[in-house]
Amino acid sequence: MSDILVHGSVYPGSQQQWVTRNSKFNSWNGGAWNFVWVGCEGAPGNKCGRPMHTNVESTPVIAEKPFISVEGNDWYLNLPQVEHNVRGVSWERGTQIAKVSFDRVYIADANNINGLQAAVGNTNYDAVVLSPGVYYLTETLEINRAFTLLGLGLATLVAPGLNSAVVVGDNVRDVRVAGILFQASTQNTGNRLDTKATQPLLVVGGYQTILSDVFARVGGPNNPHKEQARADIMVQVTGSGVVLDNSWFWRADHDIVGEVYDENNPSDHGIVVDGPDFQAYGLVTEHTLKDLSVFNAENAVVYFYQSEMPYSVSSGWNYSAYKVASGVQRHTASGLGAYSFFRDHYNDPSDGFDVPKNCGIDMKNMMTVHLGSGKGGIRNVIGTEGGMSDAGHMYSWVCDWVGNGRCAPSAPPSPVPGPTPLPPSPVPSPVPSPTHAPGTKTYCVPKPGADPSTLWANIEWACKHGGISCSGEPSECHGDRTASGQYAHQMDGSYVFSKYYTLMRSRGGTCNFSGLAELTTNPTYPGCVYNAGSRLSRASESAKAGEAPEKVIRWLDNLDA
Repeated sequence: MSDILVHGSVYPGSQQQWVTRNSKFNSWNGGAWNFVWVGCEGAPGNKCGRPMHTNVESTPVIAEKPFISVEGNDWYLNLPQVEHNVRGVSWERGTQIAKVSFDRVYIADANNINGLQAAVGNTNYDAVVLSPGVYYLTETLEINRAFTLLGLGLATLVAPGLNSAVVVGDNVRDVRVAGILFQASTQNTGNRLDTKATQPLLVVGGYQTILSDVFARVGGPNNPHKEQARADIMVQVTGSGVVLDNSWFWRADHDIVGEVYDENNPSDHGIVVDGPDFQAYGLVTEHTLKDLSVFNAENAVVYFYQSEMPYSVSSGWNYSAYKVASGVQRHTASGLGAYSFFRDHYNDPSDGFDVPKNCGIDMKNMMTVHLGSGKGGIRNVIGTEGGMSDAGHMYSWVCDWVGNGRCAPSAPPSPVPGPTPLPPSPVPSPVPSPTHAPGTKTYCVPKPGADPSTLWANIEWACKHGGISCSGEPSECHGDRTASGQYAHQMDGSYVFSKYYTLMRSRGGTCNFSGLAELTTNPTYPGCVYNAGSRLSRASESAKAGEAPEKVIRWLDNLDA
């Protein structure tokens, strides 16, 4: 858990492992195996053994997860800013927050994949919010600018075939990915040996990309006897200074037909880190067929790691739960667990943690655990230290694995992309109406040829979140189509946009709608624009926008100009 204030004490009972970040409580009592606190107030002290306690005084670098707020009739996406060396909860330490108006946010629906894919590349949007659902992508979502991708209700992105679901490009910064489950697609074979190689489900480039509550799975919803899921790597980090805050990368040990056998639904690695200065709080990888987590770059820091080795692998499996490449000089990790349950065949891999003892290596509080009736076990915790964990000796641990500290100076870091300007004020100034002849009216309407999918998303936003009621639209103002037969939504938009602008402009509402709207005195569909006449008190209706009973709204709509 993170950013939590507890007015009392925490009792985790028999919880096996847990990580808490930037929280505050009176005390913490109980727990079974491996517990980590980072930047917390009220946490117990360090302890190596069983249970294992790791207490890190402050959080080196973090940005809290994006969240949505409603202020009056206005909706905002809130982006807590990156902080360094912090303790306690965000609102007490004064975390700065940038706000993005929902005028700049696309609300995705799993039934409109084309709209989602178009929105990610549309510079009229600074963010996409994924409503709950399973999104079967038909192309990779490529993020090449400052951008936020936020999932609600564990929104699930299924990779498009053999390609990645999301790729964050190089030379960008201020990218956030949060609240998303990445899922491997299936291949049309019941034999894993016939499956084809894939790209990683998620590729994370850029500088200081922040990942919050990010999960991945290979298998689970499929029957592997008919369709195999495959992802060779679930998450690959290529960027610099990437921050991962809570994760679970899972090759399924069970699925819709029961337990998984015979190394079905293949996946080699949960995460491969190829970019420097990676930072993780709560990294969990389970059941992959080779080294579960791999670190090839310098200066990674991991606080809390939990893993289970695969259940169904053949005898002779000799990979690790956590591997740092032999040439890496600097790597720090604390509070790590590697568990084994070799259900089907005897295995005794040499190490839970395969880490060189190079100059800048600093590994603390590591343990291996033998689960249940599993065959074999893990011979050593790390290197030749710690001893066997097996049916006769369930737990083993090592408190320190540290290099000599005499490293040569690091190479200078790569250039960092320049900062992205903060978004404009979330409540824009009202747009002045153009000069027009006395006696005429100015209406907000869709621009001719506006993208129908994006147009519909803005119409839905205005009706659901814009502070107006969209009842009363004339029935003849539905159903207009483009030349290709797609709904154009020009007539719907004429009514909704003009009504929103009429009622909300006195409170800062603009005629923008992601750049798809314009002001005109000569609308293409004059019978569809909103005509709240001068005989009404617009101020009175504006104050009641979104609250007036439907019969009153209909009465207002039927008044002549």
